[in-house]
Amino acid sequence: TYSGFTVDKGNIQVLGAQADVDPEGSSDRCGLSVDCESVITSQVTINAANVILNGFKCANSTSHGIYIEPGSLNAQILYNIISSPEWQGISNQGNSGVKISYNYVTGVTDQLPIESTNHAGAGIGITHNVISGCTGAKGINYWGGPGALISYNEISGTSDSAIFTEKPTTIIEYNVINGGDSYGIQIY
Repeated sequence: TYSGFTVDKGNIQVLGAQADVDPEGSSDRCGLSVDCESVITSQVTINAANVILNGFKCANSTSHGIYIEPGSLNAQILYNIISSPEWQGISNQGNSGVKISYNYVTGVTDQLPIESTNHAGAGIGITHNVISGCTGAKGINYWGGPGALISYNEISGTSDSAIFTEKPTTIIEYNVINGGDSYGIQIY
């Protein structure tokens, strides 16, 4: 178990015990073995370019699960479980080239499971994520730059739009949306 940390050196891979192991929509990809996860109990902050964060379980953070600071181009957030953060599960603050894929986000209430914001950033991919058990907000909130790809995500049980974007150039395809209380896809 680790406390939260900041990655402030670029061109680095930060690999947990479950790197490249798909959570497949499960909050426990290890069965009964707790020792198989690298658990982080506070916010992880990415504050450098070309950082890969792969294979962790971020649980019960009193702030964000994973927060990508402005200026952190080409971050890759892969194969993580984000469980019950107080704020956003994964938050990209306007960076280009960011890839958020194969993550399982659950237990986010009154905040956003996945967001890309600040009306900036191009070439962003939000793909193959599972969002469930998140109430009080949208599933994926995209306020980024043009040309994003939001695809192959499974989103269930949100109380606002499952996918929201203000960019009509966003490619939204092959997502599965179930049981939300508002729009499946909202283009503002």
